[in-house]
Amino acid sequence: MEQMSAALLPSLPTGDGVCSDAVGSVWRRGFYDATHTTERYPLLTAQYCRLTEEVGELSEAEENLILSGITDELADVMIVLCQMAWLSGMNPDVLLCATTSEIVPLCVIQSKLYRSIRKGDEKGISNWIVFMACQCDRVAKSHGIDLEQAMRDKIARDELRGIRHEGGI
Repeated sequence: MEQMSAALLPSLPTGDGVCSDAVGSVWRRGFYDATHTTERYPLLTAQYCRLTEEVGELSEAEENLILSGITDELADVMIVLCQMAWLSGMNPDVLLCATTSEIVPLCVIQSKLYRSIRKGDEKGISNWIVFMACQCDRVAKSHGIDLEQAMRDKIARDELRGIRHEGGI
């Protein structure tokens, strides 16, 4: 694959610091020409970006112990995981049936999921989506949240807002 055109990126930094060296090193090793992930899985990659946002918002709600926020964000994470499961050829309904007793932070699973997407590991993609749904179920139960109902309520509210919303409405 050809390297991304320099016209698409700003000039490489010319500073003497380690941060400038890091940018130059990554560029020379061809990191920026690895756009095959978005070419191969454009919709899955877009959903992964949404997942990152939702996991961050869930973490914030958990940190502030806001039960309504935890409920909404768990539902949002699960809704995105359903999209990802479907885009990966899975039946999204399996996500609410999966359970685990293993406790793993969502950010760790998220990292493993993206690595599978980047490497084109379709079995890994499916496995990490399911495992993340298991963790969402575990978090929901720990807060006394009915995850399926939370998803239904969130979907209903989203439907009322319309087909597409922008700007954090």
